[in-house]
Amino acid sequence: MLFSDISAVLAYIEQKTNFQLGLLRVQEFLNKAHLDYHKIKFIHIGGTNGKGSTTFYLANILINSGYKTGMFSSPSLEAHNDRIRINNNFISDESIIAFVNEYYDLIEETQVTMFEIDVVMALDYFIKNDVEIAVMEVGMGGRYDGTNIINPLISVITNIGLDHQQYLGASKAEIATTKAGIIKENGLLITSENDQQCLEIIQNEANLKHAQVIEVKSAHVHSLKPIIFDYQEYYHLELASLADYQIKNVSMVLEIIKVLKVKFGFNISEEIIRCTLLNIKWPGRFEVMSYHPFIVIDGAHNVEGISELSKILDKYQEYHKTIVFAALKDKQTDDMVKLLIDTKSEVIISEFAFYRTKKAIDINKNFNLEVQENYEDYLINKIKLMNEQDMLIITGSLYFISEIRKLLLNII
Repeated sequence: MLFSDISAVLAYIEQKTNFQLGLLRVQEFLNKAHLDYHKIKFIHIGGTNGKGSTTFYLANILINSGYKTGMFSSPSLEAHNDRIRINNNFISDESIIAFVNEYYDLIEETQVTMFEIDVVMALDYFIKNDVEIAVMEVGMGGRYDGTNIINPLISVITNIGLDHQQYLGASKAEIATTKAGIIKENGLLITSENDQQCLEIIQNEANLKHAQVIEVKSAHVHSLKPIIFDYQEYYHLELASLADYQIKNVSMVLEIIKVLKVKFGFNISEEIIRCTLLNIKWPGRFEVMSYHPFIVIDGAHNVEGISELSKILDKYQEYHKTIVFAALKDKQTDDMVKLLIDTKSEVIISEFAFYRTKKAIDINKNFNLEVQENYEDYLINKIKLMNEQDMLIITGSLYFISEIRKLLLNII
């Protein structure tokens, strides 16, 4: 046995940061491991923003409908294990250790990266536990993402935004081309993208592959506090979330469910949909950590995400708002910071310990904002001084939000 301790195994996995796009390593691993993942029914969810929330909402509705459901998403928020779930239960430490011990030589031979190890581990785990359906979130892009070896019932592109441009392309058109690569021959794609140029690129890819494209319609919103809306034949759905952007993600889920029911014979009732939406929240997405004092975390990790967060914050004019922000090196932080300043909030720039983190001083180089490199000490002191008129929002990288969430759960 190579490993017996989960900390050692995770350290081994997480040091494999030799990031490279491409399917060859994953395909070689799966072939040599003889993992027959083709028998699993998949839903494949990509896009710039909202793919994690869409994955989570859909998986939970499937679970509550009685289907044994696998779920793969990244990055992790609570622990590395939360990337791989069955019926919302995280993969166990013992299963991670067993996988790495079983396939250690093959991991070394194929040189799969951390993300790719997680992908093949998820497939192995789903196979061994006989899941009925698995909802897989794309890591980055689509065409060359490690998850793109699957052949799903339905492919999904939530939207196209400017993110990870050094890997996916400099323009929306180039990024759309990369993301459209998840469309499969004779497949079916659902998208909520509404940019006509991007839609044309998606449709052209679908035509080449003889695939069908379904566009998500607009919802009719009745209320935002709480969120109540209609979507097509689904009336007066209420969300537990306070995040406006979840309306679009849930509308996407409803279109996916419609196809699952009509084309693939899934049994999913409106009552289950309604109860699930009313009772679940995706952690880290405009998640209220405390109402007294009022503290929210939101993984708005790119310009589009910050723009959506800014719209939500407009609803909270009665509060004195403080925003703590940290980001990764590859983000358009100038544009993100400008949007945060426009919310009329006090903006604090910070950083965190991660190899891809952008230093606070670099984020702030074109501004004159307060910098707090030690976010932990700052937040502990800030929270002690908050009153009922204060609102604290921590946002930026999901890796940052993961660290913040753990801290807040210990101090509030």
